[in-house]
Amino acid sequence: MFAVALAGTASKYSVNLNDALCGDPHVECKKEQNLENCGCTYAGCPRQGVCCDCISYHLASKQLPGCCFPPEAEKTYDRSFAAFAKVWKL
Repeated sequence: MFAVALAGTASKYSVNLNDALCGDPHVECKKEQNLENCGCTYAGCPRQGVCCDCISYHLASKQLPGCCFPPEAEKTYDRSFAAFAKVWKL
């Protein structure tokens, strides 16, 4: 589980995406379909194609997954929020 603090607020929200998405028996993991669109180039990543695991992992580390970045930026493996803002000129 991870906590996300919204910028400029004192509120914190705790979210566990594995419980929210993967733990739901009505939600089918579409790993093979997800792999077709997964832009992660990190060799041997056990989370490729399992989006809820990937998002939970990166957000817990205060990062964003590789799919949030254009290909050239993704290849740097800098998944920080600052890198995201810079590459998208936010």
